[in-house]
Amino acid sequence: YTLCEQQLSKQPHYDFGLRNILSVLRTAGAAKRSNPRTTEMVLMMKTLHDMNVSKFVAQDVQTFSALMRDVFPPVGEAPPSASEFCSALKETCDEIGWSYHAAWVDKCLQLYESSIVRHGIMVVGPSRSGKTTAIDAVAKTLTRLGSKTSVWKMNPKSITAPQMFGRLDPSTGDWTDGIFSQLWKKAARTSHSIWIVVDGPVDAVWIENLNTVLDDNKVLTLANGDRVRMMPSMRLVFEAENLNNASPATVSRAGVVFMSSTTLGWAPIAEAYVRTNEYFAIRSWLTELVGACLEALASVATVASN
Repeated sequence: YTLCEQQLSKQPHYDFGLRNILSVLRTAGAAKRSNPRTTEMVLMMKTLHDMNVSKFVAQDVQTFSALMRDVFPPVGEAPPSASEFCSALKETCDEIGWSYHAAWVDKCLQLYESSIVRHGIMVVGPSRSGKTTAIDAVAKTLTRLGSKTSVWKMNPKSITAPQMFGRLDPSTGDWTDGIFSQLWKKAARTSHSIWIVVDGPVDAVWIENLNTVLDDNKVLTLANGDRVRMMPSMRLVFEAENLNNASPATVSRAGVVFMSSTTLGWAPIAEAYVRTNEYFAIRSWLTELVGACLEALASVATVASN
């Protein structure tokens, strides 16, 4: 982690502190107990890969892979294997009409693996990078694999903090639950898996109230004294463009999946549009003309910047 801090780029959602080290050690310990015959070096390398690659921006992935090869020279780099999940994900994409794009599939796999070891996940990236589709695809794929998963979404920036968590009337002492607290209590009573997605810009006004949920306590504490425990089947997912307003203490409590603007591109979106609307006649010229135009614009922008 010292090498990562020195050689990787500086990003607000990167965390190489003690809390992340503790999460890695706990996950590696659980993996060792599940696979006692596997060597510790292989388990530690895979754990470091699974818990860190998902949050790196595109230019840092290769640097991290080189560091892994230097630290674990006999083992090298071993990407995670989840063939059953990938097969089910492809079936889900074919059924809905989405493109099975390799880079986006890798992010879906990282999101799935993060959901196994983390109860709080932050999916970060610019618009049209495939964040929402990835969350929906992973949930549908888990349902296909036999673990029914529902996704409940809310926008925290459209309401105030009292409307989100609840309000205590100072004159009467009556308590009124907020939207998030109602969703949380309902999810705690639900038998199947629930992903509560907080879709919107991260704001320090409300996200600091969720620190007790994201840490090992896994308890939502409300202003009226209610404490609602997070069930093992629940996941709290933040979908945001960036984490500029989130404190390091909050970021370190959650797993981060970063989706770069280069993860998806325009081609998979166009392909999905053609397949969904059955406009197969325009596929060839759409690929040729749009691709050529974008390449020409990119070259012009490069020349202008120089």
